[in-house]
Amino acid sequence: MTEIDQAIGGYPGEFAGAGNDMSMHPSLADFVRIQKDTPIYRYMGLEEFHCLMNGSLRLTCPFKWVEADGGDRWENVLFQTKIYRDEKQIDTETDGRKTYVHCWTHVPESDAMWRLYGGDRSVKIRTTAEKLLAAANNAIPLGKNLTILFKIGKVAYLPEKQIKAFFSEKHRVVNNIRCHHESMMIKRDFYSHENEVRLVAYDFDDRNRRPGIERHNLKFSPKEPDHMNIQIGSGTAGKWIDELVINPRLSHCCKQEVRNQVLKTNFDEKRIKESSLLAKPEIVIRFE
Repeated sequence: MTEIDQAIGGYPGEFAGAGNDMSMHPSLADFVRIQKDTPIYRYMGLEEFHCLMNGSLRLTCPFKWVEADGGDRWENVLFQTKIYRDEKQIDTETDGRKTYVHCWTHVPESDAMWRLYGGDRSVKIRTTAEKLLAAANNAIPLGKNLTILFKIGKVAYLPEKQIKAFFSEKHRVVNNIRCHHESMMIKRDFYSHENEVRLVAYDFDDRNRRPGIERHNLKFSPKEPDHMNIQIGSGTAGKWIDELVINPRLSHCCKQEVRNQVLKTNFDEKRIKESSLLAKPEIVIRFE
């Protein structure tokens, strides 16, 4: 096992090249470098929360991040890597376009996360890795869409030199390169403060670009080709969201307004908690 393998976690490679075809084997663990009961958090605008409570879990193709202004060009290295066999370039981008991600974090409270991802009218939700994965899997019943494969894992943050070295080793293409899912769980160490967890979906049938394929509980839009919307069921999100916190920087009246909007979705009021970010410190020193 190489030093890079150890840094990433030491999982055996599952992504193999055969001829000009890049095929994936689904044997990689559902939970990558993360325990099932690990608490995870997502900071989001109120509009996204409403969509979630209405039954839509929205995943994004990483190419959208790469192509956006200011996007990280290293976001999906595997699908931008130039791989040649017998002087002919292998198509990796097609597989990249079938891959979708939903981003969470280990960080329970963060001023930076509120500012970056929260916006003015925002909330933070908490669940566990197992509950989030189950929500996605439960939307795909047996006999339907079995070619959608979900996995969840903790992002490994590595220096650019290590990432480049990892994806430059020939034997990983021949018989030992990481699968689509785990390649989405490797980022540059510049972003380690995000402490990210990712739910990754791979659509073998590429439904976003093949409208004739059955789409039970999946929605795509020609206007938004880089998104996959999983229909998890209206009201189901409230069952696996363990806690909700309203942006602590809102004024009292705005907090109340957001709270009322949350309650309109029938979210359990007992699960709405206060943020500790701006709480007054309570320090007591006693001299005898």
